[in-house]
Amino acid sequence: MPKVVRFLKLTSLLFLSFALFLVSLFFYLSLSEEKPAFNTAEAEKISFSPLERIVPGDRIPAGLKIFRSNNNLDLVRYKGRYYLAFRTAPTHFASSKTIIYVLSSTDYKKWEYETEYNLNSDLREPRFLIFKNRLFLYFFQGGSNPLSFAPEHIFATERISKSNWEKPKPIYKPGFVVWRAKEYNGRAYMSVYYGVGLYSNEKQPGHLQLLVSDDGYNYELINNREVSNEASTEEGEFEFDENGNLYATVRLEMKGGKVCAALKDDITEWR
Repeated sequence: MPKVVRFLKLTSLLFLSFALFLVSLFFYLSLSEEKPAFNTAEAEKISFSPLERIVPGDRIPAGLKIFRSNNNLDLVRYKGRYYLAFRTAPTHFASSKTIIYVLSSTDYKKWEYETEYNLNSDLREPRFLIFKNRLFLYFFQGGSNPLSFAPEHIFATERISKSNWEKPKPIYKPGFVVWRAKEYNGRAYMSVYYGVGLYSNEKQPGHLQLLVSDDGYNYELINNREVSNEASTEEGEFEFDENGNLYATVRLEMKGGKVCAALKDDITEWR
């Protein structure tokens, strides 16, 4: 018994010493790290309106077939109007009843019907892009099995006039999911990832790619390389700074995420 007691006391002492070391280390780092500047005067200028529900609600046109699950939305301001695209379906999961609606408004208060899409399969991730003074909309088509994530094609369309949009047509390669589209320096950029098998094989490469286009329809891989093929890589959000450098966030399915950056000399080298 005495040996056991001494062992337990020694173990407790070591654990306490290690805990004190960690506390001291964190305290030291908190004092030594340079604190980021915060502009209180600018922050005080920020204001926001009360949270208001749009869908479902009486602000959208009557007669829309609105289901219980309303998500996957995007919003953009184009030529003095706001455009809202959203997915509606019986549940969050894949359904042949899924509809993507596009509405527009001048004031956020009353929305008017623009167009809708139903391909008798799941539709997700509507993404607007203003490019060369034109308004594009992208989304991807999936399957109809609620227990499967089965991306098929990315579709592209654009606004011609009020409530008049081009017929959607498939772009890029089958199996990819559109995540974000942006214009920079006269070109259109799009982040996509390969979604087939994403939830059935946790070791499958993610195939996160950054694409570029000069017409909004024909996209190609930049530098003929993927930005990441790490397993479970998806949902690459990105933005350019004033110098052309790129900053991004990446979701790793079931593993967390990353914040990345790439210099303007090679915007596909996400670190």
